[in-house]
Amino acid sequence: LPVGYSVYLDETAIDVIHDIKNVTNTFDGDMVEHTWLMTQNGLVCIDCENGSENQWRNEDEWETYEDEFEEEAENCKKIGEYGLCLVEEIIRNKQDKSINILTHCNAGWLACIEYGTATAPIYAAFAKGIDVHVWVDETRPLLQGARLTAWEMEKAGVPYQLICDSMSASLMAQGRVDKVMVGADRIAANGDFANKVGTYTLAV
Repeated sequence: LPVGYSVYLDETAIDVIHDIKNVTNTFDGDMVEHTWLMTQNGLVCIDCENGSENQWRNEDEWETYEDEFEEEAENCKKIGEYGLCLVEEIIRNKQDKSINILTHCNAGWLACIEYGTATAPIYAAFAKGIDVHVWVDETRPLLQGARLTAWEMEKAGVPYQLICDSMSASLMAQGRVDKVMVGADRIAANGDFANKVGTYTLAV
């Protein structure tokens, strides 16, 4: 999945920037850009703050955020549509018409607007009435899978089961995983990507 869809344009991110300003009485956009794991979309926040001579959160800035929000939502929806084709292809080649998808960490709508990135195909499949079941890796050490992805699936009504990270290999060996869908923190020009610790284990 393409990198850059983790959105920092919501209230939480803006409040983080405010906290920096309140503590330091300054806003060093270069410092934030080079120390915070940022996507290009997140830099819009910094650009607006550095370039604005008016009060923070003025009308023009909010219009920029709203435009970014709508664009990211559409991007995530397209990821879901593309991923749905992959899900349907797997089902066509199976005797039963269900699919078991394994996730790791969180690339859902809590992080990425409305549909999420890696989870977008799951929501698209579920909305289409496909019998989809999700294995949610707990994702140590911060448990983003257990605390975030599992919560998302529960709210959406998608059947899921929370598992400890070390169970993944056993489930694969039993043929109980049809597809692994994960996000990516960074993607290199040659296609290599970096993601949450534990992703490499699933790839192997």
